[in-house]
Amino acid sequence: MKKEINLFGGIVLFLAWVLFSCTDSTTEGTTTDIPVKDTLFGSISKTNFTGVYDTLGYTLLVNTISKEKYASVNFYNMTTDTLLRDSVCKGKEQGYMEMMENYYISKVPTKVKRKGKELTLSLSNGKTVELTNDNSDDEGYEVYQFISLDQNGYFIVAVYYMESYGYLLVNSANGKTMKTIGYPVFSPDKKQYVAGNYDMMAAFTFNGIDFMKVNNDEVSSLAKIDFGTWGPEEVKWKDDSTLYVKQKSQTGEEAKVENNFAAIRIRRKLGI
Repeated sequence: MKKEINLFGGIVLFLAWVLFSCTDSTTEGTTTDIPVKDTLFGSISKTNFTGVYDTLGYTLLVNTISKEKYASVNFYNMTTDTLLRDSVCKGKEQGYMEMMENYYISKVPTKVKRKGKELTLSLSNGKTVELTNDNSDDEGYEVYQFISLDQNGYFIVAVYYMESYGYLLVNSANGKTMKTIGYPVFSPDKKQYVAGNYDMMAAFTFNGIDFMKVNNDEVSSLAKIDFGTWGPEEVKWKDDSTLYVKQKSQTGEEAKVENNFAAIRIRRKLGI
């Protein structure tokens, strides 16, 4: 009887080892070549614009959608509104950045001030965050441009360096700051942010999507993923677990531009 029990236990342990060794172990920035069945998209296999991406905190299922379906979800990014820019800057001799920042500040004049190189953000706790421009012609170049105070209670500030750029999310209550790769957009439940950035050619900045979460009074990055064969020109939320993305790819010696539209289904891993 004892031998039978030991034999049975050995078989169980062997099967457990086999199951563990066959588990997918893809790492950040990689894709799986095996098609995956999903209730929303059906069967997805890796192509130039679609696939299954496994990253530190998420599994992302990327599938092509129509331009019409992409357009069905409203999204407004004032930094890419050329009509607004032309209206604000038309006939003005000042620089584009200065004029646009003055316009943005006019929307929240009691919260944000600009005096020369100093950008001042007033917090609800009575304190301020001071951001100072450095216009030097070297690696120290660092210039800030206020963009907005979003409905989630975060100041959005663009920051420009000598050969790159980024965005800051500054909590308007306590000043806690998170740096990200592109214009940050919060989810419908206001518990998440994503920021996308396209930079396949120059590669001075991160090309991909930054996934962030709101935890109490601060934002932290969960994972960044570079999709390799394409970059996100625009990212917007369809719902709390699905993104719509305008994809862009430049390939070949003549840098041929390809545009596509995709839905990204987000599967969070345990503990996230």
